[in-house]
Amino acid sequence: LPVQDLASARTFRGEVRRVDQLAALGALGASVVHEIGGAVLAIQTLVDLIAPQFPQESPDHRYLEKIQEELDRIRRLADEIRNLAQVEIREPVPCHLESLVADALWMVETRYRDKGITSTKSIPPALPPLAGDPDRLSRAFLNILTNAFEATPTGGRVNVVAAKEAAPDDLGAERVIAVRITNSGSYISPGDLDRVFNLFYTTKKEGSGLGLPVAARAVADHGGKITVRSSREEGTEFTLLLPIGKAGSRS
Repeated sequence: LPVQDLASARTFRGEVRRVDQLAALGALGASVVHEIGGAVLAIQTLVDLIAPQFPQESPDHRYLEKIQEELDRIRRLADEIRNLAQVEIREPVPCHLESLVADALWMVETRYRDKGITSTKSIPPALPPLAGDPDRLSRAFLNILTNAFEATPTGGRVNVVAAKEAAPDDLGAERVIAVRITNSGSYISPGDLDRVFNLFYTTKKEGSGLGLPVAARAVADHGGKITVRSSREEGTEFTLLLPIGKAGSRS
């Protein structure tokens, strides 16, 4: 086989392996999340009971705040695992890309307002709707955008551009909607590009390493895929390729 075909085959096998790993973790995660939920509820109840003993002016109130922060972090982690546990999409419905992206972008802009990041969005109104699960697609956009805003330095920029394009051969579709999310000022080395969708891989101090895998799983279950490229000059670009009129689990 030509070198290019061998590289494409390796890339495809890597994508299938990642999806299979996500499905396996998701199946295990459903029971784990149930147990975590019970423990978190018990701890939260105890925190609420003792909170009146430590008013905000108390020097020991900071301990309660720290416990609450950790409980919230565990809840977020459990939520990501719960998303992995979704092994198939619900009955597909028309999903309008502009509203899904706009809602996700607004949430991330609000969260990172203090960073002074400039964001732009270009989505043609004539794009056809996607058939799929709006909750899971929204989560995918939210996770990718969150990653972009976190990686962008203060005063940087994040751009979202969508267009209808011919589908790559490995998706088995004729046309896709390509959503490109680009952020300035960040760089992923070639050695790390193949790892960003691996479970629990993260370079962030507080990261779970599940945000990007959850997004990749959601897109894969809609028959699509996510690609990423990065350079020191142009920053990092994630591209979500979603087949038009198609939604089906690959798990």
